[in-house]
Amino acid sequence: MLLDLVGRAFFPRGQRRDIERLSRREPESVGWHATHWSFRSLAEATIEQGYADAIDYTTIREILYAADLRLPLFRFWKTTVWDEEAVARALKILWYYERIESLWQRGEVLLAADEKPNLQVLERVYPKQPMRSGQIERVEFDYDRHGTINMLAGLTLHTGHMFAECLDKNDGDHFRPAIQRFFHPYSWAHRIHLIIDNGSSHTSDETIEFFESLKPRVHVLFSETRSSHAP
Repeated sequence: MLLDLVGRAFFPRGQRRDIERLSRREPESVGWHATHWSFRSLAEATIEQGYADAIDYTTIREILYAADLRLPLFRFWKTTVWDEEAVARALKILWYYERIESLWQRGEVLLAADEKPNLQVLERVYPKQPMRSGQIERVEFDYDRHGTINMLAGLTLHTGHMFAECLDKNDGDHFRPAIQRFFHPYSWAHRIHLIIDNGSSHTSDETIEFFESLKPRVHVLFSETRSSHAP
């Protein structure tokens, strides 16, 4: 009933349409120095734009909910250009995913790896407080910064086992010895299939020569452009 009274009876369809359109515009396009709307700022902008003489932020919320517009939620997406090369690379990797159990039984291991550059190393100033009856777990807001690190993360697709190693630099000279240490637990494997992206540390001349020296035991699968198989 509140939705009907506020969203429909008090504001004609035309006014509600104007508010809905305004909510889909960037705040900067109407002079607001913000990256996203809040219900309160949108209510103020609605008045400034002349769509209503007065309106409360709760009314804005009800109007947007009625139109199935979820302010201020958003999510990222990543666009892959699916040209012939990208499709071929994806199909090749999926072929190995589909046969992961049979590969394992034949002594072949499927691994994925990627660098995580410039990760912040944070430490909480105070220990977290565990949940207890009537209170959820609490974490102190303040933290100390201990700089950043580069990390190589790896995943064994058969078992879910994770590998991680800090790198002094995010380049091929540090990637190559680290990826060899990732291989060490699988000395028993007849063959290692490694899924990596086509970043510069993976496709430099030195790294390509390094992978060539490991053939045929190590087989490298490069993922499609602008994608990642990061663990």
